[in-house]
Amino acid sequence: MRISRRADTSFECARLFALVADINAYKDFLPWCSDSHIDRDEGDTVWATLHISYHLFRTVMTTKNTMRPDESIVMDLCDGAQHLKSLHGEWRFDGGGDGCCVTLDMDIQFKGPLPEFVLRPIFDHIGGTLVDMFIQRAANGAANGR
Repeated sequence: MRISRRADTSFECARLFALVADINAYKDFLPWCSDSHIDRDEGDTVWATLHISYHLFRTVMTTKNTMRPDESIVMDLCDGAQHLKSLHGEWRFDGGGDGCCVTLDMDIQFKGPLPEFVLRPIFDHIGGTLVDMFIQRAANGAANGR
C-alpha cells in the first residue's frame, strides 16, 4: 500500500519540520494517537513509539526516524504493529519562494490479505490526513511559542 500526500504552504520549512519532529506532542493533537514518546535520541536518529487507537483498532509501533533538519525525516518500522510486515515513509520539506512544500510518502506492507483488508482503510485515513493535521497545527500557532 502506498500513500502519497503533498501540500504547498505559506509556512517556513523549519517550522513544519519542528512540528513533525516533535513526536512527544503527537498525542496532543492527532486524534488516533493515544500516546507518543521518544525512546532514544541520538541526534539525527530518533527511535519513537506511537500508540494508535482508531475506533476498535489498537496497536503500538516503534519507528527509527532519520532526521535531516528542515529537509526530511525518514521513518522505518522497527518493532510492534503486529499486523504490519513493513512500514517505510519519508517526510520532505522543500523550501523556495513564499513557503514550504510538504510531502509525505509511505509504503506499508501488511502480514497477509486479511490484515490488509481490515487495516488498509485505517492506515489510508491516517496517512491521508497527516499532512493536513500538521499544517493545521502550524496555522494554530504551534511551535511558534504559542
